[in-house]
Amino acid sequence: MLEETKLNWKLYPDEIRNESGRQDLDIRTLKLDISESDAPQRLYEFVTNNNLEIGFLVNNAGEGLDEDVADTTQEQINEVITVHVMNLTKIVNLFIPNLQRNSGQIMNVSSVVAFIPSSTLNIYSSVKTYIYNFSLGLRGELRKRGVGVTVLCPPVTRTQFFSRANTGYKLSTFYKAISYSTEFVAKRGYKGFRRNKAVVIPGLPYWIAITFFVKFVPWRLIF
Repeated sequence: MLEETKLNWKLYPDEIRNESGRQDLDIRTLKLDISESDAPQRLYEFVTNNNLEIGFLVNNAGEGLDEDVADTTQEQINEVITVHVMNLTKIVNLFIPNLQRNSGQIMNVSSVVAFIPSSTLNIYSSVKTYIYNFSLGLRGELRKRGVGVTVLCPPVTRTQFFSRANTGYKLSTFYKAISYSTEFVAKRGYKGFRRNKAVVIPGLPYWIAITFFVKFVPWRLIF
């Protein structure tokens, strides 16, 4: 488990043991800022130094950004691309041999915005599109190595994302109407992951909307 936020991450292992009823679970935690360029190597060294074997790899790190490209700083651009593109790819690359030994699985978390260009979340939706395409290509690549890959594309989810990204949606009626709980998304994602599905889109309305937009709506009607 990796944790970069200011939450009390040291309590997570006990919470997981209590909720699962498994007090014997061996849970290791590492406080790591995944936006730092050397984070993947530090994670890899932590795993190897502790002689850990990886059966499942979940890349769930994310950094929200809703600024127009013209108003975005170079630092913001670098951080978002590092988290979603560079470091995610490096982590996968480093752990493929470990996963291959264990016939493991990878879950990369993308987003429903990966399917449709966004003028309000341009950079964010673009890096999520990378994760979606990378994951499906990786699935085909790693099939012969015995490693499964699933890409989870969550809908709007009630997390800290919107408040940290300054989108202004968090308390709106619209936000509450179109969003799902973290529990719902996590359960649907886990179910699809364990079934080794290629793509998981929690929430039937989102699945229908994305299928409709991608296949039938001309881009000139959106932009």
